[in-house]
Formats: sequence, structure tokens, C-alpha cells
Amino acid sequence: MPDFPDICESYILKHAVYEAKYGDSSQWNQEAKADMNMNLSQLVASFGSMSDDNIEIAITNLDYLSLV
Repeated sequence: MPDFPDICESYILKHAVYEAKYGDSSQWNQEAKADMNMNLSQLVASFGSMSDDNIEIAITNLDYLSLV
């Protein structure tokens, strides 16, 4: 399982909890919808403020590893 930033994990967990508690998102109460909207706004903002300094880069092409 990939490691997501904490804000992503909290959004996914909250969504799962609300689905288990209320069912489909169309059945959620206004408080749950507002909480998820706030969490989504924070999630979007966190990706908008990411720095250009990458400390981890995913290896998507493994071909060059056999050259060593």
C-alpha cells in the first residue's frame, strides 16, 4: 500500500467512517458533508502549497537499474 500524506489518509478514513455510519454520501447529514468539504479544501490547499524540493522520487522505469 502506498504511503499517502497524512491529510490524504485522514480524508480517506473520514470518508470510510461516514459511509459506514450513514451509507452513501447522498444520505449524509449536513454536518458530515460540511466536515468532508472542509477536509477536502485542506487537502487541495496542501497540494497547492507543495514545494519544488522533492525528497522522494518514484522509480517508474526500472530498465536503468540493470545497467549497474
